[in-house]
Amino acid sequence: MTVRLSAEELRRWVPERWGTVELRGLGPGRFRVVDYVNARELSVVEGPTARLLVSFSEHLLIEAVALEP
Repeated sequence: MTVRLSAEELRRWVPERWGTVELRGLGPGRFRVVDYVNARELSVVEGPTARLLVSFSEHLLIEAVALEP
């Protein structure tokens, strides 16, 4: 699953461009969440719904990769 949020889109919910993003639609299990553009691991979360604290200035493109059980 890949999610793209622009700074303009996120400002509707979090004016300072930081806050908690809810990742929906994940399957059960653990997922590694990666900043796709900067190839940087952000967190490991538990599905099917997870929350992640993020901050960015221009855009955010993340990828959730399922971890082996």
